Amino acid sequence: MINALDLTSRAARALRREWILKRGGILSATFGMTYKCNLRCTTCGVWVRGETDTLVELTTGEILEAARQLAELRVPQVILVGSEPLLRRDSLEIIDGMRALGLEVDVITNGTLFTERTSERVVQASVRAITVSIDGVGKRHDEVRGQERAWERA
Repeated sequence: MINALDLTSRAARALRREWILKRGGILSATFGMTYKCNLRCTTCGVWVRGETDTLVELTTGEILEAARQLAELRVPQVILVGSEPLLRRDSLEIIDGMRALGLEVDVITNGTLFTERTSERVVQASVRAITVSIDGVGKRHDEVRGQERAWERA
């Protein structure tokens, strides 16, 4: 059941999106938080880079500076991806910082790192959307993800 507040919020977002597009603005920015991943998916090799690459990840401050610049450009939404963005110990701090800048934050995750505490913190941080990647049901998902019980944890 959809309530009036939800409809009003959706309508406001739709109008905002149209206004942004008409002025030639950017609707969203996708931000890669890390190459590290706790799964070994057969469909993705990015996790290999996280194990072998000598690249240094951006610091919390550097990420929040990039977010500040996005906010200055009036980019309304940031989509956080990884490999697995929640592997960063500062991921919730980064989300809080982005929300404090007025950015809407979406997170794309494999879902296996969510605990009750993490879930509560993500809700407190007003994350707009969480997308959990699913590659099949039950054992099929586990096979693709390269880890037993990945389906249960997602």
